[in-house]
Amino acid sequence: MSGLVDSFFGCLPEVALEQYTRRGVSRATIRIDNDRLWPFLERFSVLTQITPEEVDAYVFELEERLSLASVQSYKQTLKTFFNWCVNQGFLQKSPAVHLKPKRRRSARYKAANERDLQVVINGLLGTLNRRKDRRRCVRDLLAFKLALDSGNRLQELARLSTRDMTLALQNPQMATGGVVVYTVPSAPGKKGVVSMRFTEQTAAIYRLWEEIRPGSSRHRIFIALRGKYPGKPLTLNGFTSIFVKRFK
Repeated sequence: MSGLVDSFFGCLPEVALEQYTRRGVSRATIRIDNDRLWPFLERFSVLTQITPEEVDAYVFELEERLSLASVQSYKQTLKTFFNWCVNQGFLQKSPAVHLKPKRRRSARYKAANERDLQVVINGLLGTLNRRKDRRRCVRDLLAFKLALDSGNRLQELARLSTRDMTLALQNPQMATGGVVVYTVPSAPGKKGVVSMRFTEQTAAIYRLWEEIRPGSSRHRIFIALRGKYPGKPLTLNGFTSIFVKRFK
């Protein structure tokens, strides 16, 4: 009976968090762990209620209000905590096992110019209707078109949400020369919220992407289509890989 009671109370989020912060770490680390974990854990009665989808929703909330660097720190804290819960026997599997905090990429890649972007876009447009892997082609084409139209950094493009894009498409604007454009905000980053503009052609590509993309994740525009976690939002590394591979 005692074992059952211990097992039950071990699944309580507040008990797990209290034991986790007794690991012999500094007071500053304890405070940081509590600040990052408790706003999420307090939503659940027991740890076993927490699913990968719940973790993803929490990360999405963080991305809406924190910088990229801060979100990566939160991801690492979540990953470490749930791995500890598994080692303690509180959970059979970590609901944060799929999180991949950002790793530093090599700086050997140079910035692309407008001509290079247009070459890749033309190539993707030429093969769009006859490619077997049409979803990936449309997703990558949208990424390049947004980069060409807006001139924004990949970090800001990768974090665009479907909600903000839908609102942008409902508000077309007339630019110089009678060209129709749309404006969409990025998620907050080091420079705060950055607005980016895109053309009607890019809007048409996005509408096509919305029609054919998998329905497993509706938060982010850019999602993984292959690998271990298809349908999950692309990490910045994954988003950058699209550009590296297409340019090669």
